[in-house]
Amino acid sequence: MQAAAQKPTEPPICIIRVWGGIVDYKPKLQRRWSKALVRHGADARAAIAAVLGVVAEDLVTRDRAEH
Repeated sequence: MQAAAQKPTEPPICIIRVWGGIVDYKPKLQRRWSKALVRHGADARAAIAAVLGVVAEDLVTRDRAEH
């Protein structure tokens, strides 16, 4: 049985911190930020750009720990 405080689709935050960090990103001309889980030690812009199929220079990122 699942604990009432955690939804079954959301992993525990401690596991996310081990694997990587959550990074906010958006294309330069977009207004709203999106979130991505990026492996620790990886270049966040390059990793997100590879998944989206865009050029890394067209993305703006910010680490969620800063905000």
